[in-house]
Amino acid sequence: MATGQRLIPSAGQHLRLLYGFSGFLLVNSCLLVAQGAPGPALDVPASESAIATYLDRNGVPGAVVTITNGPDVVLLRGWGETSEGEPMTPGTLVPVASLSKSFTALALMQLVEEGRVDLDQPVARYLDEFRLADPRSAAITVRQLLEHRSGMSDVMFREKSVQPVPRSLEEAVLALRTATLASGPGERRSYHNPNYWVAARLVEVVSGMPFGVYMRDRIFGPLGMTRTSVVDELGDVPGVAAGHVRILGNAIACTEPAWFLGGCCGVVTTGEDLARWLAWHAQAARGGDVPAPVSSESLRLMHEGFGWNATTTESGGRVFGHNGMLFTYSARQDLLPDLGRGVGLAVVTTTGVSLAPLDADALAAMLRDALEGGAIVQPAPVAWIVDVVLVTLTAGVIVAAALAVRRSGRKGRGRKVPAPAWRTAMAAMLLLVPITLAAFYPQTLRFVTRRDLNWEQSLVVSPMLFAFILALAGAGISSLALRARAKA
Repeated sequence: MATGQRLIPSAGQHLRLLYGFSGFLLVNSCLLVAQGAPGPALDVPASESAIATYLDRNGVPGAVVTITNGPDVVLLRGWGETSEGEPMTPGTLVPVASLSKSFTALALMQLVEEGRVDLDQPVARYLDEFRLADPRSAAITVRQLLEHRSGMSDVMFREKSVQPVPRSLEEAVLALRTATLASGPGERRSYHNPNYWVAARLVEVVSGMPFGVYMRDRIFGPLGMTRTSVVDELGDVPGVAAGHVRILGNAIACTEPAWFLGGCCGVVTTGEDLARWLAWHAQAARGGDVPAPVSSESLRLMHEGFGWNATTTESGGRVFGHNGMLFTYSARQDLLPDLGRGVGLAVVTTTGVSLAPLDADALAAMLRDALEGGAIVQPAPVAWIVDVVLVTLTAGVIVAAALAVRRSGRKGRGRKVPAPAWRTAMAAMLLLVPITLAAFYPQTLRFVTRRDLNWEQSLVVSPMLFAFILALAGAGISSLALRARAKA
């Protein structure tokens, strides 16, 4: 597929599926390519140039971008290279992180439409193994899982650092038996990946099929997404190159830290398959006459909160979207059903979560503005700025500490009037703060972000922040040592 081409059904590739209680045959096909019309208000060459500029300014080594308008492909191409030196193309395999939740939600909604699952029944009715160390968990409904209103949260269960790392959805759900709830079911929304561990396991148990097989046969196959699959860890699928962590604008290849992706973050796909996914969703959201694995009502529920988030553009147009963040990749998908014939947009970059906004989010925001006819404005290179600031501060701390040590060596042993005890104690406490932050760096980031992180993951998020805190801790230790020596 290429820019300016059209997605149309191939009669020779129709796949028929029987959907339980609905009693109709679903006919869909792999989406092929023919000539089509350009997208609404989008200057494709200018957009491509803006994407290339963003990637260069922000040190992003590779990206894939997909834009569809109705059945047409407006833009589909890759930029840069993978960490293995291969060109990024529409056929490059990429993980899409939390975009996976929209696929899991679709699978579960199929079972809802077949009458095999009721959204407002407790999960435990279908999944006996779902038991938390909190009696309130017995009331968690299927709907609350999909909306992140189950009461589970990263604060109460450390899902990214759970040990041992689960190797299956069943193991992941069993690991939740130590978890307690942060709030009662339905009381408030708290984004938590294990909600979708449980949702995916529910699909397995109710359907009687392994989750990956179900997704292949009933989601990916009917939509023509022949190169899309689900994994529990990135190392489980060949062909996915390592992503990157950035230091001072330099991208360094980095293996994704091990954590369980099943159901919540495990979809691996290509730009070509994302074009098929977006074209179907955007047309269906607009009320288009397209074959659908679920009804329009189920799609509405999904787009407004099951694996998607509903917002509006500055001009008031509807946007159904979701981002995805791994430690070494980022992704974004948006549907703009009120634009053109139903516009879909997806971005995947080979850089992940950091102290700066996600690169996929920033690129998608630029392209949404362009699609609505607005000017493309390059955002500031925040990741670069943050690292420069941290490097400057780190260097300043190191120089100040070195000068303090040097001055102390030149001082005579003449005694000065001792400082009050309270002042000495307060100074010591202040010096101990950075030492404590360095020793408990993951806990510090968990407190700030309210998301779970272990040591390896924390270091990948921002190596330069840890270097700065380490420099502060070193300066604190040096100062305490000098004070102790002066009193000797």
